[in-house]
Amino acid sequence: MILKDRRALARLMALEGLSQRGLAERAGWRSHSYVGRLVAGQARAVSPDAATRIATALGVSVVDLFDDVAS
Repeated sequence: MILKDRRALARLMALEGLSQRGLAERAGWRSHSYVGRLVAGQARAVSPDAATRIATALGVSVVDLFDDVAS
């Protein structure tokens, strides 16, 4: 899955009052470095599981944030 817009991710995080570390924790990860790379635009591809975790943590649908690679 490919992140559509890193700025949209950052805006949703801000609306939820979440830091990179906070989003990572809410998504069930110990490290926040991958979230940081997504927000910075250094990474775009995520696994379907990671996309689901991020979207769920932010209270949005996966399709709001990510494109399916097969599309």
